[in-house]
Amino acid sequence: MSLKLLSVIIPAYNAEKYLTKCVDSIAAQSYKNIEIVIVNDGSRDSTPKLCDELANKYNNIKIIHQENQGSNITRRNGLNAA
Repeated sequence: MSLKLLSVIIPAYNAEKYLTKCVDSIAAQSYKNIEIVIVNDGSRDSTPKLCDELANKYNNIKIIHQENQGSNITRRNGLNAA
């Protein structure tokens, strides 16, 4: 029996305080067939750098860096990447 892929989409705007804890929590789940899509929506803090560091730490992360486009487009871009 093959496990279904679960995609978790994280829209991130100036999320440096919370992003690592969020991703670490998802990665620690017992279900292992998970992909994490982080969409950096034009953050002005260190979120873009943190996204790249997390992608180096975990091999199941996709990162999208985009100009600030708002939450609806950010979520849609995450869905398209999943």
